Amino acid sequence: MEGPLARLVAFEPTTLPVVSVYLNTQPDGHGRTPDTAPYLPSRIQKLSPGPGRRVPRKRHSFDRDVERIVAYAAGQIDPAANGVAIFACLGRERILRGIQLNDACQR
Repeated sequence: MEGPLARLVAFEPTTLPVVSVYLNTQPDGHGRTPDTAPYLPSRIQKLSPGPGRRVPRKRHSFDRDVERIVAYAAGQIDPAANGVAIFACLGRERILRGIQLNDACQR
């Protein structure tokens, strides 16, 4: 196994959350690519670990991961991609991985 998926499999477990987002980026019936920017942050925040009183480190990690995922979605998705899976964690390895899928990947 090679590439981004292999790096995710090799990721060492941590007590911090690993945030993953899966986006359908296929064009609509009019050829327009979906704009995730307006709704992505609020949709991810619904999964938040809650107020940071008891687990401030996890909350901080989650909030930073959301920022990194939103930045990735805003500027690094190939317009030809039909979908993307984005993984982020501020753990020891500080991962941010995007796996983009195109027609060649779908069989």
